[in-house]
Amino acid sequence: PSADGSFSVSIIVTDVLNAEAIFTFFGESTTNQAPNALKELEDFEININSGVFTIDFNEYFEDPEGLELAYSLEISPDANYTLSGSILNIIPETLTELTIELVVSDAVGQSINDSFKLLFVNEAPVLNEELSDVSLNINSDTLDIQLSEIFSDPEAGLLEYSIAVSENLSLDFDGDFLKIIPLSLGNGQVSVTATDPLS
Repeated sequence: PSADGSFSVSIIVTDVLNAEAIFTFFGESTTNQAPNALKELEDFEININSGVFTIDFNEYFEDPEGLELAYSLEISPDANYTLSGSILNIIPETLTELTIELVVSDAVGQSINDSFKLLFVNEAPVLNEELSDVSLNINSDTLDIQLSEIFSDPEAGLLEYSIAVSENLSLDFDGDFLKIIPLSLGNGQVSVTATDPLS
């Protein structure tokens, strides 16, 4: 059948003496329909340290006739991924935005296209505690700061620090431990910048 509706088939059987018997049967036919979208395939924003991104396309598409669907895709730029049946796994490697072009097909060859974007992001370090101004005795006082108590990384990464001090101060810096030593009278300033490896 090439269209929806009723149809009939007649079979004529003839013997050598030209006697005929006619058999007729009736049926209903429907044309195959393309896959349907169950819900919108939206863009995703994922923290790069959250692990493998997984999506099951069967939650987003169905076949009106109940046929099994097949999925094929292209990802740009290139990414580390696996596609097994309806399950897509993408392993985040860099801070980037991926475009996934998807083709959804049924067993008869009907298909639809869809696409979505996947953005891998990284959160900036967090200032846990504001540093207050302090007064130091030039002859005896130092200011000791454990920077890992002042800053933290939401992804639990190891932070790197850059430090600048005014000319009347000296610093001793080891890992995340900072010691400030006053050299002369007057106001001094200390600036600390915390950076995570993915920034």
